[in-house]
Amino acid sequence: MEMKNINLPLIALRGMTVLPDMVIHFDISRKKSIHAVEKAMEKDTGARALRSIIEDFMLDIMYEIPKDSNIGSVTITEDVVEKKRAPVITMRA
Repeated sequence: MEMKNINLPLIALRGMTVLPDMVIHFDISRKKSIHAVEKAMEKDTGARALRSIIEDFMLDIMYEIPKDSNIGSVTITEDVVEKKRAPVITMRA
């Protein structure tokens, strides 16, 4: 059987610094990551489409988190992306 080498784009974000001393953790499966990239590629606008997808599920927290200096990190899971639950917010120690 012949194996075909396929290069698939991945979103390999474990954490992304948003503000000084604040991190947003992405805990999303490879399958969901690939699906997001495929959706972005369908829009044919490159990185802007991927940014749009991420902003869609982060819109609420993008404006709320900077208001509270006690928040240390936020974890985004698949349930957050699918709008089934809120992000997990961890307060500073």
